[in-house]
Amino acid sequence: MKSYLILIVGLLTVSCGTEKQYFEKSLTKADMIYLTDNDSLIKRFSGKANWYKQYWTGDLLVRKRNKGYDIHEIGEWRQTSKDGQELYTIANFDKLGYIIDEKILGEEGMPPTGETNCKKDTVNGQIRLVCEVINRYQNGQLKERGQRIIIGDKATKEGKWEYFTETGTLNKTVNYSNDKPVQ
Repeated sequence: MKSYLILIVGLLTVSCGTEKQYFEKSLTKADMIYLTDNDSLIKRFSGKANWYKQYWTGDLLVRKRNKGYDIHEIGEWRQTSKDGQELYTIANFDKLGYIIDEKILGEEGMPPTGETNCKKDTVNGQIRLVCEVINRYQNGQLKERGQRIIIGDKATKEGKWEYFTETGTLNKTVNYSNDKPVQ
């Protein structure tokens, strides 16, 4: 279960620096030459994407900037075993690289162990994602549900979160403001 929580945090922090490092390393000389004459490139990525040895496949939108490249995931991304035979997660990003939804798949025949559905919102000219999050135990019972707000690289719990026992009984409800419990 710990690996699922690490995965969720990793995905929800949309612009993870370690992923960018792996993504930049995937750029070939041909990609860089193409980008000298063009503003952007859509490139297929397949491989290890972070320190946790998660193997991902999906499209990258690469834009040249004054200092380096701006790289974002777009479209459907799949996390698999190294050999590609086992599928763990499916995530979808919009054309600007914002996460739309994510499903962390459970054991065969079980519901997903994690689901995130995000909507883009703008507050005071700043884009943020409002994400409904549901996590389940391996037996399929609800573990927790609530809302995360993502602004840039920071994801925070907001509003009412419900926490359940492994049998599916509501254990407690906690209200959050900027990732901190509110009394």
